[in-house]
Amino acid sequence: PKFMVPVHGEHRMLVQHARTAHSMGVPENNTLIIDNGDVVELTADSIRKGDPVKAGIELLDNSRTGIVDARVLKERQQLAEDGVITLLAAVSVDGKMVAPPRVNLRGVVTTAEPRKLSMWAEREVNWVLDNRWKQLCRNTGGKAPEVDWIGVQREIEVGLQRRLRRELQIEPLIICLVQPAPAGTPPYKSKAMEEKDDRPAPRHQRNNDRGGDRNNDNRQRRRRSTAVAG
Repeated sequence: PKFMVPVHGEHRMLVQHARTAHSMGVPENNTLIIDNGDVVELTADSIRKGDPVKAGIELLDNSRTGIVDARVLKERQQLAEDGVITLLAAVSVDGKMVAPPRVNLRGVVTTAEPRKLSMWAEREVNWVLDNRWKQLCRNTGGKAPEVDWIGVQREIEVGLQRRLRRELQIEPLIICLVQPAPAGTPPYKSKAMEEKDDRPAPRHQRNNDRGGDRNNDNRQRRRRSTAVAG
């Protein structure tokens, strides 16, 4: 044949099939290894890949709208396997947590105490407010700044997901809701901040710490040099 497209087997089998075609005289430029969704555009003198199309397994839900989106399917799998955690946090528009977060578990199997989960939630909220607030808040010249509350919620969800994966080896679906509070609302004194957090420090803070260590080392070297000279 002038052109050759292997279509059966795993990827390694397709590659081996193409090599067999090459050994029998089919030019390498006239063979294609394709995947599900790839489109092959064939002319009398050439063969190439076109724009891919959506392909794969789809879930049909006859009781609702028909085809279920892949994101929805993943969330359903998370709910079935690890349950769901809802987190309600009250944050003022000036970036302060004004009440302890409320954590609710549904279908989550864990040996962690509720106090521990609440403490982790407080830490994640505080971490986002301390390290991401400037990127998520924009002053518009008015009385109140413009806050990306959806972004705040997403940052808290991602941080708590990572912590639960690291500490408990579970991956529940996490839904965070942030309740905005007026500026000037008295901040809540988090008890979680009184205990040491094992979350890695931001990169710029680690760099500053390293710089401080280097300065301390230099001062110690100068003291030793002065003592030797004396």
